[in-house]
Amino acid sequence: MSTLTNAHDFTMNSPAFVDQSFHHNKINVMEKVREKTGLHMLLEASMPSASHDSSARYPPPLCHPGTRKEFLKTLERWGLNADNHPDRIAWLKGPAGVGKSAIAQSCAEAFGSRLGASFFFSRPNKWDDPNRFFTSISYQLAVKFNPYGDLLNGKFLHNPALVEKSMPHQFQDLIADPICELRLRGEEFAEHVIIVDGFDECASMEAQVDIIRIIADSVRHQSTPFLWIFFSRLEPDLIATFHSPEISPFCFIIEITISRANDGEVSLYLTDKLREIGRREELPQPWPSEEEIWTVVDLANGLFIYAATVVLFVNDKDSTGPVNQLRAVLNLVHRTAKEGTKHPLSRLNIFYSLILECIPPQRRLIVLSILLTSRFRHIGVDATANASLLGLSQHQFRNACRSLHAVMFIARELEQDFVIRFYNASFMDFLEDPKRSQDCSIWSDSVVGFVWDTIIRKLNQIHRACREPLGKCRSYTPDFELTWPNGAFLSTVYNGMVCGFFILLKSIHLDGDPDRLSALMKFDFRRLCFLAPTRVVGMQVNSLLQIIPKHSKLLHRDIIRIPFRSSRRITIGHGKKKAVVEDSKSESPGMYVRPHSERDIGLFLTRLHNQGLAESRNPRIRYG
Repeated sequence: MSTLTNAHDFTMNSPAFVDQSFHHNKINVMEKVREKTGLHMLLEASMPSASHDSSARYPPPLCHPGTRKEFLKTLERWGLNADNHPDRIAWLKGPAGVGKSAIAQSCAEAFGSRLGASFFFSRPNKWDDPNRFFTSISYQLAVKFNPYGDLLNGKFLHNPALVEKSMPHQFQDLIADPICELRLRGEEFAEHVIIVDGFDECASMEAQVDIIRIIADSVRHQSTPFLWIFFSRLEPDLIATFHSPEISPFCFIIEITISRANDGEVSLYLTDKLREIGRREELPQPWPSEEEIWTVVDLANGLFIYAATVVLFVNDKDSTGPVNQLRAVLNLVHRTAKEGTKHPLSRLNIFYSLILECIPPQRRLIVLSILLTSRFRHIGVDATANASLLGLSQHQFRNACRSLHAVMFIARELEQDFVIRFYNASFMDFLEDPKRSQDCSIWSDSVVGFVWDTIIRKLNQIHRACREPLGKCRSYTPDFELTWPNGAFLSTVYNGMVCGFFILLKSIHLDGDPDRLSALMKFDFRRLCFLAPTRVVGMQVNSLLQIIPKHSKLLHRDIIRIPFRSSRRITIGHGKKKAVVEDSKSESPGMYVRPHSERDIGLFLTRLHNQGLAESRNPRIRYG
């Protein structure tokens, strides 16, 4: 209770008042700053989902007992380095589907405490950012070796911007320099193995080459004590880099191939897994028969990914049962013989086609639409954003994805994050290549048209409903509500729609489709600017000029000159609904969308300034 409670009729001489609430608030703020250590900052800039023991990858692919023994033994012996060999970089190369990730995971677990760090790149799961590679490696090392972690903690508290540096500087500042400092103190960082899987799925080929060169340079100068094992497909740039004269002397290269010599191991895996399903379902034993197992072995044709996907397909709880599922696989023998096997993945193509053909046509369109929108920037593998973009409820989204248990699943991360997870990149590779997937391609006319029509309808709906900056709209506007509540922000879904709107223009057919052309000509492009300044990655002005029929009068070159920016630009839209589109000058190809008129530009800049987004009086505006 206050000492002045109920007091009255008194005098205070020269009182000094101290605002204790402010004092306490200041202390609380400082405590929160101290709570966020340097390693917390490093963690935020890393990608923990890509490590070998992350929950996002659980259960991870592993070599089945008794399989891949030769490769595992070779890599484990190399990693133990009992003979102190000069090659500090190992590269296991091979085509898609031969089981590289299972070997990488098995090695990571076998090395135990000798494993320093791991990073499993995955393009479909969006674990592919090269700028988070060295931050992730350094964070894992910091957790394992306290003196190194203490050094990094201090570095980040002094300069939190370390994570914003280029990859060569990240490696030097986060890994090489701290290790050198420890050596000067007499604290040696023990030799550890670092495993990097799916390296070809790193987002940029240039970044892949840079990473190898950075690590090879460290090996050459002996600035770090690590043994690096890379697993990747046979990409031309990687082959040239690993075999280059300045890098090959430090490399130990192993090749894994598609070979019928693997049939014995594939048979062992299928026998154990399928008969385990048969026992669980109380099917007459032995199920399946030896003949049936060897039929699947023949279909797999040396591909472990084929056998693994068959097991998941047969084990699908939402199917009509394992007997019918296996029968569908066995029936592929006739189809395979008819269609031939000229392409090394042709049998896998046929099996993936079977998985999709088992889905009713109307639901298949929804499934393929989900897989297409997962390729959009901002949306990606976020299940909640994906569902809201397509107008699907949580139940509808899960029901659609249930048909793909053999190739993907929905995982829950944190309290409200639901994400799409793919077992292997080969399924999305199949869907994105129309020559392989044909009518099942996510780029087929029916899928692209359905998604684009949905996007333009929803954009118009949002533009009519929302009259404030989207950053203030969590999920609801008077006429628009997200279909998966408590999920993605409306701004996230909106940015994904804008990105998809432009990207899909590459694939839809406007000629001969008056309805779509009319919808495009009536679209209010200004609203893209007023609602959310948006940078569209992967599309440039020249692409738009090639996409939209010139006779449509939708685009006009150089119709306006914006004084504070000089680059190639056009306008898109009609009348007051026009917007300016111009190429960005950043490293990644892309373009910006701006209001058209000088008055619109002034209003736009004022809004940006009021939101604290303007960089200067004549700002260089960045979107996205």
